[in-house]
Amino acid sequence: MPTFTFEVIETRQYRVEYTVEADTRDEALLKAAAGETVDEVEGRCTGVTDRYVEA
Repeated sequence: MPTFTFEVIETRQYRVEYTVEADTRDEALLKAAAGETVDEVEGRCTGVTDRYVEA
C-alpha cells in the first residue's frame, strides 16, 4: 500500500501551572487568564483540539 506525507498544523492542549504576582486571589485569576505570569511549568499534553492539513 502506498504512503503519503503531509505537513499538518496542530493545535495542542496542555495542562500548565502558572505562578502570578498579585495582591488578591481575584487579581491573580485575572492575571493568569491574561497570561501575565512570573513562572510557567508545562505539564502533559491532554489532546489535539484542531488539525489543518496542507494539501
